[in-house]
This record gives sequence, C-alpha cells and structure tokens, in this order.
Amino acid sequence: MKELLVFMLFVLLNYPSFGNEPLPLINESNEIKDLYSDIINDGNLSINYEETKYADILGKTRDRWNSPRKFSYYYKYRTTDEGILLNIDVNASIELKLSHTLYFPRKLSDNFLENPLAPYLLDKVAISLDNRPLILLDHLVSKFRIEGIKLKNKSEITKTFLSNCINDQINKYVKDVTNLIGQNYHLLDKTTSSGRSRLVDRKSFFGNLYKLDNLKLHKFKHHEKVQSLLGQPNYLNAKFYYVYNYNRSNHFSKSGNLINSTVYKGEEKHGE
Repeated sequence: MKELLVFMLFVLLNYPSFGNEPLPLINESNEIKDLYSDIINDGNLSINYEETKYADILGKTRDRWNSPRKFSYYYKYRTTDEGILLNIDVNASIELKLSHTLYFPRKLSDNFLENPLAPYLLDKVAISLDNRPLILLDHLVSKFRIEGIKLKNKSEITKTFLSNCINDQINKYVKDVTNLIGQNYHLLDKTTSSGRSRLVDRKSFFGNLYKLDNLKLHKFKHHEKVQSLLGQPNYLNAKFYYVYNYNRSNHFSKSGNLINSTVYKGEEKHGE
C-alpha cells in the first residue's frame, strides 16, 4: 500500500540584491549537481517559481496523502452504565512515496542549480528524505491501540466505523511525523538564517535531527513510545541524505546585499 506524501518547500522573500542587481548565479552548479546527486535523484523534485515580495525568508512545508492502508485489527468492548466502551488493537503497515516541490522567488536561469538558494532548498529535501522519520512512522503504526471509544450501543460497531477509527489514528501519526520534519526545516532556517549563513557542522546537524534530544526539543508527543527504537541497528544505520561538506557561505550586509561567497568542496555525501 502506498501513501503519497508531498512536501512543498516554500521560500518567500524580498530577494536579496547585489547593489541594484539580483544575486549572482552560482558558478559551481556542476559541483552542486554532483554533490547533491542522490538528493536530486531520489527526491522526486518539481521546480516552481513565484514572484514574491516578502520582507524575510520563510520556510514552510505542506503535505497530503491518499490511498488506503493495510491493517488488521482485533476489538473488544464492554457494557457500562453509560453505554459501550470499545478498544481496538491494530497492526498496520504504510509505504511512503515522497515528492518535493521547490519554490524559488524568481527564475534566474533555466538551470535551477545556478540559483543561490538551491543548496539551501536541497538541504531541506535531505531532511525529509532521511529514512529515520519513515522508520519512526512504521514503528508507530505497526502496533497500536485505540482505547476508550464511547458508544451508545453495540450496533454502532461496524466494519466502516472501525476502519474510520483506524485511519483517523494513522492520519494522526502521519501528521505528527510530518510536523517533526517541518520542525527540522525550521531548525535549518534558524541555524542558517534561512540559507544566508554557513551550516558549520553539517554532520552533527543532520545526524542529530531525529535523535531523542531533538524529538524532545520539538515536543514530539511519541518520543517515549519510540525511545526503544532509537537504539536499534536499523535506526542507527538508517540512510540519511546530506552533503557532507558543501559550505557555500553567503554573507549579507544588513541591507541584504551579498558581500562575498566562498565554496568549500567536500567528497563525502552521506553520514556514516
């Protein structure tokens, strides 16, 4: 069963300028294509351009999903003075297919990799391509209980009713995990001033995104339920996408003008 989860990355800003001219194009677009090749190939990217006039850079995410899920369930109920009290035990599986849409404030070139915002947006794609949130979601839906459902009478317990209850709970899990990804997008915005400054320790930043401390930081409500998972080999060795040492440092004056740009080449693409 496949779920379609679409991440739409918006960058809305009053586009920084170099004097009265737009920011210069990135000259090392071939290097970016090589370094970010796995992200570009696996990210299922769509590119859009929007003319915007916002005072700041904003990073936003949106998601949607459809198609049925595969699950089995067992339910029990008991009669009380107030009616029926229902519990449902569920085993479910879900397979996500990720799709990303990158929104640039304007088209500077036919090659989106020449846009100075490209590495920043591709770093956001790396955050959601990380396999660990998918493992978290799989763990949450693989076995769960919906308990304490209050009904007036037994006749309300139908296959449709039970399926709706289960799908609603799976939707909540999906929403919680996608919100966690969105929080990590915002953490990247905060750490890099929305792409304006270097991400100094890339390995630590991306490596820590889905560790326990960060789950707590973002108030991920299921952190206790998944805590035992975080130390298991499949989670510790999960593939996560990040460019190991690409540091294109854009330095801006207070007026938003580009002062200088430096490129640091790296060889590794993924964490250990």
